[in-house]
Amino acid sequence: MQGQLVRSTIIKHRPIPDLAPAAYQLESHQPMADERGEAFLRSRALDPLALKPYLTDVYFTPANAPGGPLLYGLGLLNASGGFELRSPLRGTVWRKLSVGPKDISAFTLSPTAAWLCFEGMPDFGSFLTVDRPPVGTFNYLILNGTGMTTRATEFLATQPPGSLILCSQADPGAQRVKKTLLAWAIAQGWQTGDIDHKWQGHQDYNAWLMAGSGGKTTA
Repeated sequence: MQGQLVRSTIIKHRPIPDLAPAAYQLESHQPMADERGEAFLRSRALDPLALKPYLTDVYFTPANAPGGPLLYGLGLLNASGGFELRSPLRGTVWRKLSVGPKDISAFTLSPTAAWLCFEGMPDFGSFLTVDRPPVGTFNYLILNGTGMTTRATEFLATQPPGSLILCSQADPGAQRVKKTLLAWAIAQGWQTGDIDHKWQGHQDYNAWLMAGSGGKTTA
């Protein structure tokens, strides 16, 4: 079992304003079993079995065409009940999108474990695929985007000070997020660190893994 998925009821944060109408409408979801999702993970050099406890098959429609042909996506349930997905929509290129409200995803596996924080699902999956830590070694926080820094600190503020370990990315936005999170954690009395040495010379952990597998990243 993957432990407790943190939900928004325990995170005291300011609501994110709705800047635009929702683009998609959720129709149904289930634990990961769809072959399309497994094929996508393998295309990113990710082990479906390692990620399966954390991922969800999501079926949705465009908000302006409810009841139409179902679209498919694979991804993480977030703390506000939305889903952070990779989806081919009606094409062949897998894209990053959200269905429902956007938020962080957090998995509590042990009350005393360090928190390991990732920018997104592919890097999280790369860590699970390569490192294969025993369940309970770490708790996991997935930002689901560089704009979610405040959400992350608001969530971490609900946790007792412990250890925060980051797996960042090379682009400037991700490095700013890393700097902000580490500074916040230090100010709150947390121990801090990172595992960025694992992917140095590449854009991120999944790019490093893909390079070793002879593949190309897509989303």
